[in-house]
Amino acid sequence: MSRKMQLDWKDVQILNIVKDDARITYKELADKIDLTESPTYTRFQNLLKNGIIRFVRAVIDLEAVGYKLPLIMLFKVPEGKAEDLVKLVDEHKTVLYWYELKPENNPFVNYHLLLAVGAFRSGRQFGDFQVVLNSKLTFFMEMQNWTIAREWTGTFEI
Repeated sequence: MSRKMQLDWKDVQILNIVKDDARITYKELADKIDLTESPTYTRFQNLLKNGIIRFVRAVIDLEAVGYKLPLIMLFKVPEGKAEDLVKLVDEHKTVLYWYELKPENNPFVNYHLLLAVGAFRSGRQFGDFQVVLNSKLTFFMEMQNWTIAREWTGTFEI
């Protein structure tokens, strides 16, 4: 999967349109970028094949499906233990996204910061989750939590 694909203006237009409406049809997309459907489809598939568009996903209203406690969790984990934590947490199927935060050019940092965006059905489920983490981890880890109070959609332009 090469990420060295050269993008032209039509590709950039496709990216900007699809990031806001991934359910758009190829016909509608073609009309917006002044191409026919076939080359629009080919361009979109090339963006997928080359890893520019990694995947198309649905954004689910978590509260509507019973998850009342959306959280951002920050884990400070010893070097070499990030995968252990991710594997353990992923068994609970409560994390939507993982991000590893890396310091810029700091040789004195000997830990990983992992940011997880997750959701729990209740405070009790989250408490049970913390008990399991504390009982199964074989290393010391710091964890901070923030409740997501509001969510905004940004206006990122490619």
